[in-house]
Amino acid sequence: MLTLFSKRTLWLIPILAASLFTTACGDLLSVAPLATDSNTTFDPNLIGTWSDLDGSNSVIVSVREGDKRDYDILWIDTKDNDKYRVNGRLVQIGGQKILDVTPVSSDAGPFTIPGHAFVYISSLENGLKIQFLDSKWIQEKAKQSKSLTYYQLEDHPIITGTSAQLQDFFLQNGLNEQARGEPMSLRRLK
Repeated sequence: MLTLFSKRTLWLIPILAASLFTTACGDLLSVAPLATDSNTTFDPNLIGTWSDLDGSNSVIVSVREGDKRDYDILWIDTKDNDKYRVNGRLVQIGGQKILDVTPVSSDAGPFTIPGHAFVYISSLENGLKIQFLDSKWIQEKAKQSKSLTYYQLEDHPIITGTSAQLQDFFLQNGLNEQARGEPMSLRRLK
């Protein structure tokens, strides 16, 4: 059952999806953030310039400290000549790190919607491993959840539940290996 708030904002969901799908930010999106003022943490070890570990250097990721215990992230795919700027806020759930990322773009002016995608982060001996929390498995879990509301857009659920519902959902499902997409290993350049 849709709440009054979600009925009023239902027309915004396709715009949200378009903005995030075009910035390659994963296939499981949320209107509400996972990271809130009360649960956001900061890890200075994420700051720096990173590249893909396999040495192909087709991906370069620049991570700078933001203004509010967040991260200003520039993702450059040199192979496809794509650049994406996102803002990230780090959350620890069950001792695991999840980065809540939103696109940073003012192209659409007042119609820019801060949608959220989620990246699982783990440390490697010589860098980081990142994985979007967007697998088909977790998308199905979102659809099956009795406590997490969503809107179905094509084949993708867009979560419309609250931050608290989202946190509970990720605590139950998001730490599972099956929730994660393809891994990418990054090494620090500087």
